[in-house]
Amino acid sequence: VDKQIQKINRKRRELHDRRFRTLGGNFEETNFVPAVQLVINGGYKTMTQIRMTLFPNNGGAPTMPLVVVADSGRASKWIATFCELADQERKQRYILRERRNDLKREIMKCYPIKANEIVGILEEVATERRNFVTIYRQGNNLDDKILQALINTNRNQKTKSQKTIEHHKIVLLWNSPEIAEKDFRKMLNHANSAKAHERKELMRTAHQHMTEIFTRALKKQNVQFFRMLLKLDMDITRFTHRMLIDLYDKPCSTDSSNVISEAE
Repeated sequence: VDKQIQKINRKRRELHDRRFRTLGGNFEETNFVPAVQLVINGGYKTMTQIRMTLFPNNGGAPTMPLVVVADSGRASKWIATFCELADQERKQRYILRERRNDLKREIMKCYPIKANEIVGILEEVATERRNFVTIYRQGNNLDDKILQALINTNRNQKTKSQKTIEHHKIVLLWNSPEIAEKDFRKMLNHANSAKAHERKELMRTAHQHMTEIFTRALKKQNVQFFRMLLKLDMDITRFTHRMLIDLYDKPCSTDSSNVISEAE
């Protein structure tokens, strides 16, 4: 039975590797489905499953991010606490040894034989895969936390421009125009406050990203998103007659930024 379970888990991981290798894939051209692993309570088996998710045997990227329900106890509590302790250590530059030791003693009571292995997994997750763990606590909005998990994982993109575009693709998929509006306002305000020699390029980049998402929103017939972008005074004159024909004749993989640069 154990061998059959291992075989099933291996097949599942292979499927996840193909579909979720990176969250920066081109969502519209693949069968990409945003997914997270929700961790509620759990024990030793949960910890080993988390290790397989975040540290695949083939040495590849984690297959999906975690959303940990911290208040549900045991494994979820341990992961959340270790990650929060690691965050505090990075910020405050000292080791909170006493709280960490209390947690280790608690794990030892639950799993006296497997305690060291569990602590080792927790240490690895907290230090090497922190951006793949989003902590949910009572009073938080779970929907927002799942979106945050997807966005945090997107930090693995190589360039800042890639991160921004992929971030907005996820927000569009999640249908959260208020988040996109906040981001675009921040980009525009940054451009307006920049020095003269930087302002033009920053503004061009902001409008390029806005046009990219506007194009995808049109394809998806997402009224909320293009209303939001029009409210931000997006320059719709950048859409030439040729670009509009290209938009409706080709699939959503069209890179509108390239078309824009050609039109300019």
